Amino acid sequence: GDLAAARDAVTKMLADDDALNRGNEWPTYCYWVAAQILRLDGRLTEATRLLERATRLMQKTANGFEAEDRASFLALPWHVDIKETAAAGVWPDPPR
Repeated sequence: GDLAAARDAVTKMLADDDALNRGNEWPTYCYWVAAQILRLDGRLTEATRLLERATRLMQKTANGFEAEDRASFLALPWHVDIKETAAAGVWPDPPR
């Protein structure tokens, strides 16, 4: 509920893209959360750019798995949200 703190956290997180991709298990989730925060902050162009980055990373990672593992990976809730948002251009409502 604190958009200013969320904005600051996103700025810090995105400051070291290399560490974001190497330093955690779910960089796609990080980009997705950052995209949603930037969207809520009215920065739709940047949010869309991060959504596209999350989509590319999700697809690249999924392509490295065998079919069954790929299906499980793509069924993760945030991957479903990323796919749906990228396909339809309709962002999910923020949690209340």
